[in-house]
Amino acid sequence: MIWLLGFLVVLTQGNAANRLGISFYVDFPTILAAYLLVFVGQLASGAFAFGTGLLIDCYSGGVLGLFTTLQLLSLSAMRVGTRFFDTHSPSSIFILVGLGVWIKGVLFMSFVTAFSLREGFHLEMLKPITFSALCSGLLAPLVFFLLNRYHRKLTEARKRQVGE
Repeated sequence: MIWLLGFLVVLTQGNAANRLGISFYVDFPTILAAYLLVFVGQLASGAFAFGTGLLIDCYSGGVLGLFTTLQLLSLSAMRVGTRFFDTHSPSSIFILVGLGVWIKGVLFMSFVTAFSLREGFHLEMLKPITFSALCSGLLAPLVFFLLNRYHRKLTEARKRQVGE
């Protein structure tokens, strides 16, 4: 279910942003990868991050492997963060997801700057990256709560179905 949700978000987010004339500041694939990391495990979250990164690479028209690398590096940063934080508290979830999104944004801008001959890295570029990390971090505990609630309801329904 999370795989389908992640792929749908990746496929529709860019199209919706172009049609509405806005940019999305919430990084849902990173939030979902963090959820999988905390509640399912490293293998599932790594496969999810790799899959969403590959999907973004296929549809972005940019350098192949860039977004896959960014997704995996972001997940690695969150994995290191799980060693220092209680992964079941909302403040820790905020920090982990915010850290993952921020690192992903800074690395993206660093890669673009390194391979571009036109402009350098400016501190002004950190404002939208930080804003995106804050928005994603603030939304992450709510997404975790909703996904956990959905999982509990689904488990209860399966138990009732087997018991009948």
